[in-house]
Amino acid sequence: MNYTSGAEKAALILNLLSRSFVEVGQKFGKGREYGAFCMMGHVGLPYMPRIVSMPFGDMPETTRSFFIVTEKVARLCKRGDHWSSYQTRDPDNEKYGGAIRLPVESSPIIGYMGWSSYPELTDEAYMLAIAVRAELITVERAEFIADISGNALLHDVLKCVPVVL
Repeated sequence: MNYTSGAEKAALILNLLSRSFVEVGQKFGKGREYGAFCMMGHVGLPYMPRIVSMPFGDMPETTRSFFIVTEKVARLCKRGDHWSSYQTRDPDNEKYGGAIRLPVESSPIIGYMGWSSYPELTDEAYMLAIAVRAELITVERAEFIADISGNALLHDVLKCVPVVL
C-alpha cells in the first residue's frame, strides 16, 4: 500500500504507535504502557505548522508527558539545523530528547514527531523506528540521527514496531 497523503501518513503513524507502544514500554520504557505523542508540520509551509498531540494508554493524572512532548517538538522546530531535540537537551529545565525532524523531501507534510514517557533515548529511538516503518525516513537516515545523540537503541526498538505490508 502506498501512503501518499498527509492524512494517510498520519493514520499509518497512529496505527503503528497503537500497535507497538505497550511492547516498547515493557522492553525499553521502564514498564510504562502509556505515553504522549506529538506531530507537527514543517515550519514555513502554507498552513503549517499544526500541532497534534494525543495520549496512548492509561496515562496517570500526574504525568507531565503532554507538556514535555509538546516542548520537545516546539524546541526542535525552532532549530532548523538540528535533527533531534536531544541536541538541545537540558534536563535541569525539563528539556529532553525524544523528538525528531523529518526531511521535507521525504515527508512534505509531517515535519516533526515526538514521544514522551520512556527514558529520552528510548523516546527518540521509538520515533525513529516509527518514521522508518512509516517510510518517512530510511534506516540510514535514522542511524544518522541516532548517532547524533549517541543512541544505540534504534535497532532494538525497531524490532518492536511492525513492518507495513
